Amino acid sequence: MSGNALPRAILHAVYGTTTPRFVPQLQRITLKCCKFRRDSQGVRDYIENHLVDFARDNPATVIYVKPRRNRPPLLVAEYRRFEYLRIIIIISVCGNWQYVRAKDMTCEEIANWINFLRTRSGVNIFPMYKYWSTKRPSIQGMWHPFYEPLYNQTVLKTPNEIVRNIGQLCQNKQNVLSAEEVLLEKAKLQQYRLSDLSS
Repeated sequence: MSGNALPRAILHAVYGTTTPRFVPQLQRITLKCCKFRRDSQGVRDYIENHLVDFARDNPATVIYVKPRRNRPPLLVAEYRRFEYLRIIIIISVCGNWQYVRAKDMTCEEIANWINFLRTRSGVNIFPMYKYWSTKRPSIQGMWHPFYEPLYNQTVLKTPNEIVRNIGQLCQNKQNVLSAEEVLLEKAKLQQYRLSDLSS
């Protein structure tokens, strides 16, 4: 298939994951396997040895185990979809579904795949138009390392000029008031305000 026919996407973050607290994107995971087939042995081992620990570590994820006869094993992951209506956030389950065919996989491979599904955002993987995007592009244009705005019209100096004038360049040119002077100014302002109110 040609690259022009593939759907494209823009890089964006999955919203709603960290607003008040972290919300994992994985809503449900379903493990479907046969009790007797040899190619479901890895899934059965994972269910017996590691599934309870996974459920304890991920309380926000619902786990289903569906036995099905004479069919190959399958992992189905359902992800959340956030919808914003004014202020209320509605979380629905009908987001994306991801499938992993687990035929002839070992218990370790099943654990790796389930961890991969747990840490995914659930967004479909598409080729990107570009690897950066913004909803509010800059008015000033793109920054580059040779850009230096000359606010006070300072002239750039060579390293030799900097070494010669190091004493002058190290002097503080800002008029910074001490804490005592700031407090005295505030006290004077307060006295002026009180005298204006009384008169």
